Amino acid sequence: MNLVLDKKYEDSFYLWLVEKIKKLFPLFIKKHKLIKLSQYLDIDCYLVLIEASRHIVVKDFRDNKIITVDDSVRYGNHNLKELCKIINDGNMEVKGCGIFTQIFSMVKKNLEVYYFLYRKRV
Repeated sequence: MNLVLDKKYEDSFYLWLVEKIKKLFPLFIKKHKLIKLSQYLDIDCYLVLIEASRHIVVKDFRDNKIITVDDSVRYGNHNLKELCKIINDGNMEVKGCGIFTQIFSMVKKNLEVYYFLYRKRV
């Protein structure tokens, strides 16, 4: 549930990219895929994902930039990132919705396009 990218661009690009990723979440959320997850977790998974989109951060790790949900954020009595892992991946009892996988894969696949858009706006 992390987007791992090479550190080949300037830091400001990754911060810009995080803002673009945050805006993708409402577009990718399919509420019908969250019904069983919400019942299983006894929590509104839509609201969890909206909250998670507000707490996406970029971290440095060796030669990489990692875009992920902030580890320190809580959602009620739960760690927000842990809730997101279950919502994304599911478990043996309930199927995940794969939203982080979808968004992060799409962004990684189109990283050069995002960088072009970033450079164009500067």
